[in-house]
Amino acid sequence: RAKAPRTGDPSARRYLRTGMSEGEVIARVGPPDLTTGKGRRQARWTWMPAPGDPDTITVVLFDVGRVVEIERTVVKR
Repeated sequence: RAKAPRTGDPSARRYLRTGMSEGEVIARVGPPDLTTGKGRRQARWTWMPAPGDPDTITVVLFDVGRVVEIERTVVKR
């Protein structure tokens, strides 16, 4: 199965801020690569390194649909 083309701008991941809604995050950086907690009060979304944001894993924690924490970890391949 072919993977859908990515939307959003990976380089904008560094500009995510607490208080943003899930929709704002998706519009800015595109859908996450991994998610946990879907349908629950808290959710964790993860974006893996990509062109425009190489060597960085971005994790965003949502509480009731709003960003409450952002973690950016530099990794070397």
